[in-house]
Amino acid sequence: CGNFYLTDYSIKRVRLLWSFSKHFINNKYKKLSGFLNRYLHWYAIKKFKSENFKIYDFGGINLDKNSETYGITKFKLSFGGEIIKEYEYLLHKLPYLKYLYSFLKK
Repeated sequence: CGNFYLTDYSIKRVRLLWSFSKHFINNKYKKLSGFLNRYLHWYAIKKFKSENFKIYDFGGINLDKNSETYGITKFKLSFGGEIIKEYEYLLHKLPYLKYLYSFLKK
């Protein structure tokens, strides 16, 4: 399991950009990956709090219970945070983002 974050030190906010897990490659790791992923987020929240970050943004949720990503939403909501509506966009043509995306796909 692993995570990539964007940090904004001026407003003490951290946003989860990408999260990945081996269970997407091999389903036999699903139970272990679930445990490790929860621990990783708990550890990251604890670390960012120790650095006086005020906001840990999981990077969005999908409240449609019929969506295939609703399980991820339930996972994010299980941490007990507040839902805040925001709009965002990602400039996908930036070379370093294309490289990072292709790296993560592998």
